[in-house]
Parts: sequence; structure tokens; C-alpha cells
Amino acid sequence: MANNGSQRTIGSVERSYEVLQELQDQEACGVSELATALGIPKSTVHKHLRTLVDLGYVRQCDGQYRVGFKLLEHGGVVRDRCRIYKYGRPKIEELVADVGEMALLSIRDEDRGVFLFRSNDRYNLKASLSMGARFNLHSNGAGKAMLAASDDEFVQNYVEITGLPAETPHTITEPDALHDELEAIRSRGYARNQGERETGIQAVSAAIRDDVTGDVGAISISVPTGSPAVDNLDDEYAQAVQRAASELSLQLTHS
Repeated sequence: MANNGSQRTIGSVERSYEVLQELQDQEACGVSELATALGIPKSTVHKHLRTLVDLGYVRQCDGQYRVGFKLLEHGGVVRDRCRIYKYGRPKIEELVADVGEMALLSIRDEDRGVFLFRSNDRYNLKASLSMGARFNLHSNGAGKAMLAASDDEFVQNYVEITGLPAETPHTITEPDALHDELEAIRSRGYARNQGERETGIQAVSAAIRDDVTGDVGAISISVPTGSPAVDNLDDEYAQAVQRAASELSLQLTHS
């Protein structure tokens, strides 16, 4: 679990990260916009931008700054070295061929989840489920499946650190309710998302374990709430994600 209160940090590095994060959130910004958004002097913003541009992490065009492709290089390396991604991507493709719906692969990273891979986005949900995007664990199927596969201490720390913020009216925000939900997930073998992260999207997910690295991940099938495919979530698709997750976990154990 990340230590958000650490005093052993370097302020200039944190500031550069804040600049990058703001550029990512806003797509493109000028110096004045960044200074206003971050609440720091324009001269400070300019120094960080100049360094980030020189290093290739930020691009500049006509007075506007954007995130650079250098970050994509780092992200690709991290993902390619992840065993859950390496062995999970073919399994996701198999799942798509089996059910004909969009399938996703996720991994737990400290107290957040990260989308690693998506296939068959037939409903054009990529804006909501973009690769590399981080998400709260309590507010979607993949995250809840990963929480259910985690020990009680991890879950308790997660609740204390995050406070279980609401993302939609359907998000679980009470610790007791989350505990009951995780027990139900462990009992039936899969998690359900019913518009808890974003209204209009439902999903089923099952957890993956990599006993070699200790990583926890999840395989999911996601569909729009208005799709007839919703009727298959608790039957055919739930069985499919459990089968795929079990096969992948076994493969990871013996690889």
C-alpha cells in the first residue's frame, strides 16, 4: 500500500509530476493555464516545462504543451514486463472469441487498479476504459474482484486510506457494505459492477493470482446497461470469466 504521507520526497520531482498530470488531464495547456491550475508562479511552471520538453516527456507547439511520447515508451516497457499482461493478453483474446463481447485485463497497483489490455470494444467504451487508466478498487467489478482476493489487512488499509469515495449513486461507500459485498464475491467466485464507477456500464469480473510475483489481477467482460447482453452477465459471462481467470492463474503458477 502506498505511503501517501511520506516525508522522504523531492519537491521538484513532485512538482514535475503535477505538471505532467495536469497536462494529461487537460490534453493541452499554456503556461498561464498550468500556473493557474496548479497555483504556482508561471516562472516555476516554465522551468519544469522546459526540462520536461528537453527530456522528451512534454511536447510544445504554438505555445501549447502536451504530454510527450516518451511516457508511452516507459508505459510499454512496464506493461510488457508484467507477467499478468504477458500471459493474460492471449487469454483475453480467447475470451473474446468465445463470448463475442469486450473483455479487459486489469492489475492491482498498491491501492488502485490499472487497465492493462482491452479487446473487442464493440460498444466504443474506450474513453471510459482507456488502457493505463487507474481506478478505485471499490467502484467496479475488476477492483472488487481484486479486493476480494486480497487479505483482510489490505482491505482495511484500503478503506482507511481512500474513504470509499462515491463515483456514481451506485458506488459502495460504507465499510460494512463493502465487507458484505466482498464476502458475496468470494462465495460466488465473481464480482459484478452495476454502474458503480460509471453509470451505463455493467460488468462481471474474476480475480487472477500470480503466486510467483504476488500480483493480483482481474479478467472482466463489460457491456452497456441497455444492451441485451446484460442478461448474460450472471450466467454465461460469469462462468466464462471464472474459467479464464482460473486457467490464467494456473498458467502463471507453472510459468
